[in-house]
Amino acid sequence: MTKSEVRHPEVHTAAVSFTGPAGQRFLRISQYAQGLVYSATAFLFLAAAVVMLGYSVIAFFETVTATTRQEFPVTMVTLINDLLLVLIIMEVLATVLSYLRDQAFTLLPFLFIAAISATRRILAVGAAMSVERLDAEEFRQAVIDLGVNAGIIVALTLALFLLSRTRVRIGHNSETVETTQPTRGE
Repeated sequence: MTKSEVRHPEVHTAAVSFTGPAGQRFLRISQYAQGLVYSATAFLFLAAAVVMLGYSVIAFFETVTATTRQEFPVTMVTLINDLLLVLIIMEVLATVLSYLRDQAFTLLPFLFIAAISATRRILAVGAAMSVERLDAEEFRQAVIDLGVNAGIIVALTLALFLLSRTRVRIGHNSETVETTQPTRGE
């Protein structure tokens, strides 16, 4: 496994030095506070995902009992859209938890979030096109929207493929960027 580090040039914009005992104490307190904020954020993301999941299921069953056979596909697309939102929230939560564990961000979760978001938009536009009569301009805009989001998904798929060949991690203090080749089985 090869590993390379790229050092970013130091930028001295602050008049405060963190090399002395007071500076080091401030950094430790700041890092502890940052961990608390990230932990609270993770908890709130988990709560939001659970609430959204519950809402989605309840809304689906309420809507199913009140809809006609022709409206059922739209109800299904709405449920899928809501569940994809739950997945987005969970991916953001996983990113926060990964940061808390490793003190580094990876690009992979953000690509998944973007792909899920583009898929949600395609479903929403497709559902709207199937139930509403669109005039020529609205139809043109909807087709452009679908095409752009499909292009985004293709670009993200390519990015995921390239990322699977090289892993990039940005360290805690953003001064180092590590690239590693994944081993077999990863």
